[in-house]
Amino acid sequence: MLNISRKIKIIAIVILILGGVLVGLLFTGDNTNVLDYNSVFGFKTVNIVGSKGRFVEISGLCGHSAFFVKKIVEEKYKNEITVKIYLTLHKFGKSASGGFDHKIKIDDGTENIYFGNEKHLIWSKN
Repeated sequence: MLNISRKIKIIAIVILILGGVLVGLLFTGDNTNVLDYNSVFGFKTVNIVGSKGRFVEISGLCGHSAFFVKKIVEEKYKNEITVKIYLTLHKFGKSASGGFDHKIKIDDGTENIYFGNEKHLIWSKN
């Protein structure tokens, strides 16, 4: 049987190791996720036509309370655009938010706009 002080040392070592792993994950890019459509509260699309062209504006709030918007990327392939919103567990600075508001330029050849890895259709020319 282990004595009490040895048990405490083992528990302390395990806690330190787990803490180190958690801190490592927090400060690396390994905790980045792509927001999916079903995890957005109040998802909205607005068509905008103006002197600078045609746009679709999307907005909403990430439903995962611990995540912040890291970046928004538009992937273009042939006549479609897929919008991906990358999330992170940590964000430093005043602008840390789970909300997003993004304008997508609509070219004449654009037929469809999708959202997230699951490619949820959010806009169609037809």
